[in-house]
Amino acid sequence: YLRTLHPTVAGGDAGELMAVAHELGTPHPPGYPTFAFTTKAAEVLIRTVAPTVAVGMAQNAFHASLSAAAVGCLCFATARLCDSAAAGA
Repeated sequence: YLRTLHPTVAGGDAGELMAVAHELGTPHPPGYPTFAFTTKAAEVLIRTVAPTVAVGMAQNAFHASLSAAAVGCLCFATARLCDSAAAGA
């Protein structure tokens, strides 16, 4: 994921949501407060460990890790529901 990670803002609402998370502001309704707070926490943690990482890269790395975790959970759930390890792969 890190090699193909978007280094800045990808487009669409991404710029607004990234700016809101960085500044801890309020985006348009419904606001996504959990998204903003968890993204800001991850950004601070990542930039504490690696201070030279850009804000956009830190936020995108966090979101990529969440996406990878979601895929893993989906594979696990599929394997459990189908009683087959091959079904989750």
